[in-house]
Amino acid sequence: MQTIAYYILFGLFKAIGALPLRVLYGLSDLLFLLLFYVVRYRRKVVDRNLLLVFPDESPAFRRRVRRRFYRYMCDLIAETVKMASASLANMRRRITYANTDLLEKLFALNKTILVVTSHYGNWEWMASTVYTDRFSFFTLYHVLHSPAFERLTSYMRTRFGMRIVSMKHFYRPFITCVRSGRTTLFGFNADQAPKRDGDQQLIQFMGRETAVYTGVERLARQYGLPVVYMSIQRTRRGYYRVEARPVTDDGSATADGQITAATFAELEKDIRRAPEFWLWSHRRWKRRDSTSAQ
Repeated sequence: MQTIAYYILFGLFKAIGALPLRVLYGLSDLLFLLLFYVVRYRRKVVDRNLLLVFPDESPAFRRRVRRRFYRYMCDLIAETVKMASASLANMRRRITYANTDLLEKLFALNKTILVVTSHYGNWEWMASTVYTDRFSFFTLYHVLHSPAFERLTSYMRTRFGMRIVSMKHFYRPFITCVRSGRTTLFGFNADQAPKRDGDQQLIQFMGRETAVYTGVERLARQYGLPVVYMSIQRTRRGYYRVEARPVTDDGSATADGQITAATFAELEKDIRRAPEFWLWSHRRWKRRDSTSAQ
């Protein structure tokens, strides 16, 4: 049954993804009307998050961010569907890179580079296309509950050479990369909500006490690895600028907590600059923060 469901989804995504992006954005506009006004998808979660983070801003400001977020979320869905059929050349034409000198310097170290991203901007487009023709690029992910969607998303993410590794089984391929003595990119999405028994610590993030994963810092310090934060900024509809921001060239030379604090400071900088491009529909502070939106 799951196999049938997969091929149905695969055919739909392929067919819809083959449409020009301008048509997909038209569908995105219709989806926005449905999710924002009719379904009101996760409206309470979004409102609560915005009030927690921007308590001193006016209600009009929070409503404006909320509306822009829903519009962008629908565009993000359209762009994700496009991944099923888009060519690598077309995807890369829409993504430009800043600070390429920094990246080349890190590449010359012949080490595994820990690439930190977040649920900001189109992280899927960036991860699927970043230097996959030059180096092995692995990224960690959570396995989806639906086998059909798991198979479909795996297909879309790996079309251009990226390799995906589940968080439960990442250690062996990671150690293989570290010991290889070759340049390898290993991607982590920093703003995942940690499980209660996960490797985590509390930091101040967006003005709130927030539980965050510390796996990147632990690995960087243990194996002396460089860490870079990838900032994904939307320049206009369908186009992005990725800026590599250095965190450390050698994790073993950093103090405890330094890498985690630095990566989340970079993310906070992006969110405060343009908050609508972060994924506000997830319950970021569900465990550590008991404040409720009024």
